[in-house]
Amino acid sequence: MSILIGLFRGGNFKGIATLKLKGGWIFPVLLLVQWIFFLLQDRIAFLANISNVTFIIVYIVGLTFIWLNRHYPGMKTIFAGVLLNFIVIAL
Repeated sequence: MSILIGLFRGGNFKGIATLKLKGGWIFPVLLLVQWIFFLLQDRIAFLANISNVTFIIVYIVGLTFIWLNRHYPGMKTIFAGVLLNFIVIAL
């Protein structure tokens, strides 16, 4: 929905290509870790046993990545949303 709103307001995707994110490699790695755990935790007992801790670590590292890039517009809002989601999941 937010992508559509941005496009209707005259935005485009060109700005994403020019972002110079600190630790830009971190986010794709975190997505890969979550994807692997999601696909394999039902088949590999060890992964199922550590999946809760792993997802909490993924969130903490992700929050750190967002905080490092807080100088970009909207990152503080994204940080707040991810932090609130993390709190709910951790509890």
